[in-house]
Amino acid sequence: MGIEALRTDDSRFVDLPDWPYSPQYVEDLHGYEGLRMHYIDEGPVDAEVILCLHGEPTWGYLFRRMIPVFLEADYRVVAPDYFGFGRSDKPVDDAVYTFDFHRDALLALIERLDLGLLEPHHDEFELRRIDRVVRKDLVHLLPRDVAAQPAHFQQRFDGDLNRVHGMFNQLGHINSVVTYSLSGSW
Repeated sequence: MGIEALRTDDSRFVDLPDWPYSPQYVEDLHGYEGLRMHYIDEGPVDAEVILCLHGEPTWGYLFRRMIPVFLEADYRVVAPDYFGFGRSDKPVDDAVYTFDFHRDALLALIERLDLGLLEPHHDEFELRRIDRVVRKDLVHLLPRDVAAQPAHFQQRFDGDLNRVHGMFNQLGHINSVVTYSLSGSW
C-alpha cells in the first residue's frame, strides 16, 4: 500500500515570476513509488553540480535568483522540492515527515539523476561528497570574503557553518558547504 498524498495542481504554478524552468517529476523513486517528486535540473549534464536544498516552509522557488547566476557560470543546478513542499506530493499523515523520510528520498533522487555524489557503502548508498550545497535557512547574506568581516561576524559564521557541516555529515561525507541567501540580515 502506498502513502496517501495530496497533489497540488500544476495550474497553481503558472506564470511564476522569475521562474522560467519547466517542471520535472519522478514518480518511481525506490521506496517512494507512487509519490511524485518535483525538481529542476538545469545546465550542462556533465558540469559540476550545485545542489540547492530548501528549508521549511520553502521550496525550490526560493532559489529563483541564484539559479541564473549558477547557470551563467556553467554549473549544473538541481533543486528538488522535498515531499510535502512546492510541486511535490504532500503525504497526508504527519507521522511520515521524518528526517529519514526526507534523507532517503533525497538520496534516491541523487541516485536517479546520477549526480555523481553517491557511492556504495554497507549495502546502501551514501553521499560521496558535496562540493556545493546551497541551503537558505541557515546563513543570511553570507559575504564572499568572511575573513574581511568583523570578528563577531566571523564567530557567528563559524558556528553556523559548523551546524551545517553537522547536519550534512548525517547524509554522508562533505568537502565543503557553500551557503547563500538573498534575504535576511545579521
